[in-house]
Amino acid sequence: MLLEQLTPESGITSYILSEHHAPFQQAFYFTNANVTNDGKYMWFYASYPPSLGQCLGVIDMVEQEVRVYPETRFISESPWIDSITGCAYWAIDANVHRRGPVWQSFQVCYKHAQFSPTDPDTIMLAQDHWEDIKTGESFGYKNRIWLICKGDRANPLFAEDSGKNVHRH
Repeated sequence: MLLEQLTPESGITSYILSEHHAPFQQAFYFTNANVTNDGKYMWFYASYPPSLGQCLGVIDMVEQEVRVYPETRFISESPWIDSITGCAYWAIDANVHRRGPVWQSFQVCYKHAQFSPTDPDTIMLAQDHWEDIKTGESFGYKNRIWLICKGDRANPLFAEDSGKNVHRH
């Protein structure tokens, strides 16, 4: 995923993202840290010319996944990365925004999520019918309600054959 490139004259090793996830990808300006203390997340700039501005991308070094977040668009302000949590902060006009690394990616569709009012590291997800926008293929679900704790895998709330796995309106 990252290719090492040593410059013999300076002795500096650069790390180059081997895949393109946006037409333009660039490391943060040298004064802005872009890697978490634990080395798990590495943030970078991504842009889509001719659009003005940039957005954020992140490399999950453990899962070996790259994500680009177009909703994090900004013009000239450099983001700040919390080196402990991995969250990115940036300013646009009079607003400060925050974006954190993704908890988990799935191969199925979850359309609703709610954080626990008593445990900030737990969310409830509702699995739903969905259609793949690339292929047009439709998919159902086996379990409707799932719980996920930060750092763990999602687990269904009810057994598949419980009869409680239905969509209610």
